[in-house]
Amino acid sequence: MRSLPSADRPTPILKYYLYRATGHPGFSYPIYTLFLLFNGLSFTQIGAIASVQSIVVVAGEVPTGYVGDRIGRRNSLVVASVLFLVSSASYLVATDFAGFLFTFTTLSLGSTFVSGSASAWLYDTLDEHGLDGEFTHVSGRAGAISKWVSTVAMIAGGLLYVVDHLYPFVAAVVLSLVNVGVVLSLPKNAQYADRSPARDDAAHGAEEGEGS
Repeated sequence: MRSLPSADRPTPILKYYLYRATGHPGFSYPIYTLFLLFNGLSFTQIGAIASVQSIVVVAGEVPTGYVGDRIGRRNSLVVASVLFLVSSASYLVATDFAGFLFTFTTLSLGSTFVSGSASAWLYDTLDEHGLDGEFTHVSGRAGAISKWVSTVAMIAGGLLYVVDHLYPFVAAVVLSLVNVGVVLSLPKNAQYADRSPARDDAAHGAEEGEGS
């Protein structure tokens, strides 16, 4: 299938590019270990936080996937964006092991809500516009945009940290706020547009009644 020029792409696809560009800014990536050490954490505590992150990701995939199926893919991305925002903001107030454990646990939980939902939303949106054959192209371009933005943000994060230890996290909060706004503007996929948990429960109850 011939690739459409960017100007001719449906608005939701252009918004998806912006969503991916603002989804993982990376301001804190090069300096978060230094910041944790600056706040008095030990390498052992930092390692413990990383272990908890891994556990949350593995244990959270199935339940958050179920929740995502119930509330819809766009809404799952909204939950993830809000969790990322909370994680970024908590850097500004956390001062001890418990506080930073919350920061990184929230970050990992947000990642489980994104896992699968972003790709599924994109594929179904392309399919609704008759562009399902462009999934690889659009997904690849969005990934490239995300990596370029992250690269620039990481460099900026290091420079901002030299000026003030909190500046990279303030920048991350600002970009996370933009990301929440962008994801809220994404349309729901057609199969979720008119769904609600109450309607799903009613339909499930009716199916059980018919089967009894």
